Amino acid sequence: MSNQIPKGTDVDGDMTPEEQRIAIARACGWSVIDMSDPLKVVVEGQAIWPHSVKDCPDYLNDLNAMHEAMETLTDDQLFTMSRWLQHSTRSTLIGVAVMHSTAAQRAEAFLKTLNL
Repeated sequence: MSNQIPKGTDVDGDMTPEEQRIAIARACGWSVIDMSDPLKVVVEGQAIWPHSVKDCPDYLNDLNAMHEAMETLTDDQLFTMSRWLQHSTRSTLIGVAVMHSTAAQRAEAFLKTLNL
């Protein structure tokens, strides 16, 4: 594992908040079921019943949703994400950066970690 932030993985900021939410949801195994309302999602491979359709989690504002998203990452990916958070929060300690980061900062670091 490198202590450096990966090169060439900078998200350019062109994604809207809605696009960011959808990208994170897809990375976590959710599927868009209705392109007229792309924030309506279902877990991939799940039968689509009215009760199985959910609103896309609000990853940019909900720390619980980001915690669930982070659980899908490997240890190496979590380390890379932590480095992104350390960079974005300008913290000298990774643990402090993760602990004090907002949901939006975690979402951005998640996207950067996965090159999305």
